[in-house]
Amino acid sequence: MTFLDDGGQPRVTAEVLAKLSTSDRRLIRELTLKLAEAHEEPTGSATSRPVPVLCPHVIPWLSYLLAEGKSPATLRNYHIYTRLLLDRFPSPTEPDIRTYLGERAAAGTRPVTLALQVCAVKSFTRYLTEMDILPGDIAARIRHPKEDRRERKPAVAADVAQLLDSPATTTRDRVLIILLADCGLRLKEALTLRPRAIDLPRAEVSVLGKGNKERTVPMSDVTAAAVKSYADALPTPSEWLFPGRRPGQHLTTNAADRRFQWLCARAGISPFTPHQLRHYYATSMLNDGANLRVVSELLGHASPSITANVYWHSIGADQRRHEHELHNPLRGIINQAHSREAPPDDTDEMG
Repeated sequence: MTFLDDGGQPRVTAEVLAKLSTSDRRLIRELTLKLAEAHEEPTGSATSRPVPVLCPHVIPWLSYLLAEGKSPATLRNYHIYTRLLLDRFPSPTEPDIRTYLGERAAAGTRPVTLALQVCAVKSFTRYLTEMDILPGDIAARIRHPKEDRRERKPAVAADVAQLLDSPATTTRDRVLIILLADCGLRLKEALTLRPRAIDLPRAEVSVLGKGNKERTVPMSDVTAAAVKSYADALPTPSEWLFPGRRPGQHLTTNAADRRFQWLCARAGISPFTPHQLRHYYATSMLNDGANLRVVSELLGHASPSITANVYWHSIGADQRRHEHELHNPLRGIINQAHSREAPPDDTDEMG
C-alpha cells in the first residue's frame, strides 16, 4: 500500500483534499516522500539494516489518519514519536512501550508533550489491532500522564485596549486582534480565513478548526464592520483575509507571533501572545456567566469537559460563590428545613 498516487499526490479522497490548503498538501507530500525513503526495503546490500517489524505499517497508518481528517501537524508529530519508539524497540511489547515512555519522562519531557507521545503510540497500536496486524492492542492499558495544570494566562483587557490604540498598530493588526479577542479563534484559524467564509450580514464567521472540523462563530457588529472595511481596502484580491508576502500564501503564525511581540514593545506593555487573546475571550465569557457548553462549542473544543479543565480555574471566587448559591442541589432541602423551623406568625393566632 502506498501513500501517493501515480501523480505524486497524497492518496486520499477528493473531499479530504478539498479541505487542505496548498501548503498543507506540500507538507504532506514531503512527509510522505521522507517516509517512503526511510521505510523502502533495501536491495542489493547484504549489510543493510533490516526493516523493523512494525515500520512498514507506519505509512498506511498515516494515510488512514489523513483520510480521517487529522491535520498535517498531527501527522508530523505522530510520525516522529512513533519512530522514536520503533527505533528503540522495532517490535515493541507493552513493557517496551512503558520503558520507552518512562525514558522520555526521565529525560524531562513536559507532561503535555508526553501525553501527545502516548496518543501517537496508542493510535498506532489501535490501528494495528483493527487491521489484524497485531492480535491485541498492546497499548490499551497504558494511561495518559497527568495533564500539565499550568494556568492559562489570558491577555489583560487594559493591555488589549492599549495595543489597539497604539500608533504602531495597523488596520490589519487591529482586525486580527479583534477577531481573536471577539471570536476566540486560534491564531491559525484566523490566518487561514478566506473572505468568503465571513458572513457580514449575519455577523458570523465559518472556521476550519482542528481535525478539519468546521464551526460557525458569531462576531460583534463592531468586528463585522471592521472586517468589512479592511477587506474592501485590500490592495489586490486575495484568497486569504490576511495575505502573506508571497503570492497565494497567507500570513504565517511565526510572522504573526513576531509582529505581536514587536507591537507590545512599541506600545510599552508586557508582551503577550495571540493565543492569550483566545484565553481572554474564554475567561471573559465564563466569568460573565456564559453557558459552558456554548463556550466549548464556540472554542471548537471536543467536549465541555476540556473547556472546564482548561478554564474553570479562571472563574472568579465571587462568580463561583454566586453560581453555587443559585444551583447547589441542597438549596431546596435547606429552604424547606428553614420553613419548618420558622416560628408561627402571631398575627395568625390573633386573627
